[in-house]
Amino acid sequence: MTGEGRRGRGTREVMGRRAVLKCYVHPGMFAERAFQKPDGELIRFEKVPNVDELAQAGASVINTEEPQSIADGTLYLSGEISRRTCIRNRIAGARSSRE
Repeated sequence: MTGEGRRGRGTREVMGRRAVLKCYVHPGMFAERAFQKPDGELIRFEKVPNVDELAQAGASVINTEEPQSIADGTLYLSGEISRRTCIRNRIAGARSSRE
């Protein structure tokens, strides 16, 4: 899936279905990601909507690394789960602005 227009349209369509939607996000999801080809060229992945874009679409954004109890205690979000190895060790060519 590519294209700024497609991403924005989907976000607006989902957000338009509810007056307020809590949107739990991890700060790391906004890191720029790319794949580096053997010749050094970077193929950048599509960016996800940022906090402001989500809020403008009607989301109540909770941007945290911490565990959260949601849905009146029915669900539990674990928060950040640390990696044991760098993503670059697992996927050749993977790059992230977080690393």
